[in-house]
Amino acid sequence: MAVKGIALPLGSDKLYSGSSDGTARLWDCITGKCDYSSNLGDEVWSMITEATGCLLA
Repeated sequence: MAVKGIALPLGSDKLYSGSSDGTARLWDCITGKCDYSSNLGDEVWSMITEATGCLLA
């Protein structure tokens, strides 16, 4: 698995990551632990942050 994209929304303590195995994860920047994981079924190529969250492509 290779991380293909990360996003850190402004003012958030959460980091989003997307991987070549089709997994998107939400990380807690304070604890370093994964708070949520979702299998998207296809490789994540890029990520961008918006005011309300994160968009995957």
